[in-house]
Amino acid sequence: LTIAAILATSIFFIPQALAALTSVQVVTNIGIVTTQSKNINDALSTLPVSPSSSQLASMSTTVVNGFQAIISSLANDDTAMQTTPPFTVQSDCDAVVAALSTVSSFVQIHQTLLSTVIGKHTIFAQFGATAPITAVLRTLEGAIDSFAYGLIALIPCGRPP
Repeated sequence: LTIAAILATSIFFIPQALAALTSVQVVTNIGIVTTQSKNINDALSTLPVSPSSSQLASMSTTVVNGFQAIISSLANDDTAMQTTPPFTVQSDCDAVVAALSTVSSFVQIHQTLLSTVIGKHTIFAQFGATAPITAVLRTLEGAIDSFAYGLIALIPCGRPP
């Protein structure tokens, strides 16, 4: 996971933070965060059981930066969702409901990522590198919660105002 990849995926969120989202953008943004999670997991999965201190330092930076990119993406998307009124047009409602499979995919990939992080805990702990990862995971939890509530607020489709 490179800084360029993180920046490239984060760029998609910047314009959307300024205007209401379409249902297609909501689905796309979930996909972007899913990809970011997968990229971190793929990188972390390559960490050997007995890494050198430089390998561990590099991986710790990669993991923390990757999680920070996800947090940034979610925060920008959450801001945009706050300016987006609930979808009431049936086609938007249908698109968002169909997008729940995208959310399911995100949850599965994110669970895999967290499982990988937990599995690598002892490796990071032996070098005293758990604090930055722990801190970013706490922040990530809040960002995911906020994003989820924002998404839920968009789907009272078909209900009278």
